[in-house]
Amino acid sequence: MSSVNCYAPTFSANRADKNNFLNELQQALDAIPSNECYVIMGDFNARVGSRASKDDQRASVRGPHGLEEINDAGEELLAFLAINEAVHSMQHLVSKKEIYKHTWQHPKTKRWHCIDFAIMRLRQRDLTKCLDACVKNELGAELM
Repeated sequence: MSSVNCYAPTFSANRADKNNFLNELQQALDAIPSNECYVIMGDFNARVGSRASKDDQRASVRGPHGLEEINDAGEELLAFLAINEAVHSMQHLVSKKEIYKHTWQHPKTKRWHCIDFAIMRLRQRDLTKCLDACVKNELGAELM
C-alpha cells in the first residue's frame, strides 16, 4: 500500500501554483503500480459538495454523505478523481454525524468546511472500513 500526503495551494494562490500541485500529484499517482492500493490524505483546500442523486454527473467520485457546498477547487478535484478512477472514500461510503464532517473553520466567517480528504482507487473503496478499523485499533481514534 502506498501513501501520499499533500497540501494544496489555497484559494488565493495563482493558477500556476494550482496547476503545478495537480501535476505533481498526478506524477505521484502515476508512479504507483496499478495493482497496488493507495491512500492520498491531505488538505486539498477544496469543497466537493454532496451527491444529490444517482444521476449526478460525478456520482462515482462524490458520495451522498458530504456537505452541500462546492467551489472551483472542488470541481477541479472531482475532475482529477474522475480521470484517475479515484474516490473521496470517507464521503462516498460513510454517513458520519454532522460534527465529524467538518475539518476547518474559516477564521473570519467562523463557518465550518470539509477541505481535508482521504482518497483511494474507486475499485478499492471497500477497504475504507478496514482502514478505519486499523486506525481505531492503533490510535484509539475513528475516521468515520
